[in-house]
Amino acid sequence: MSKNKKKADNRKDPFVSFAFRVEINGLETFGFQEISGLSNQTDIYEYQEGGENQYTHKLVGQTTFSNIVLKYGIALDSQWLYEWRKKVIDGNITEAINEGHGTISLFNKKGEYQKSWSFYNAWPCKLEVEPFNSMNNSIAVSSLELAVERVEEN
Repeated sequence: MSKNKKKADNRKDPFVSFAFRVEINGLETFGFQEISGLSNQTDIYEYQEGGENQYTHKLVGQTTFSNIVLKYGIALDSQWLYEWRKKVIDGNITEAINEGHGTISLFNKKGEYQKSWSFYNAWPCKLEVEPFNSMNNSIAVSSLELAVERVEEN
């Protein structure tokens, strides 16, 4: 067996997705129900060379990062998220971006750190409160969408 190949019995179990923490601007926050948007994409520019009919060249374009969406139960201690969003609404975008660095950390079932993603120059571009419904007894939930310049996997 070559040195570059790993044995099948060395397979590691995938991480669980329910144990995570979010830190924004040095403040560790809890209570997020769901996080989505940890993705990126690089544009592809196709170039067809004159006289070449066998294939099209695929050139690398710009890489963009998806917005990160934080879903959380509305509580008294989540007011700072609205205040961060309000800075953008009021036109204080530079101040909002200066506060927009953070880390999303994933933990195993024992609470031990496994992996993290850092995001940079984020600012809240959308705040949405889910509908209230008197016919069910679920918690009130909001989501905050963050526009990010880049995300790095640590």
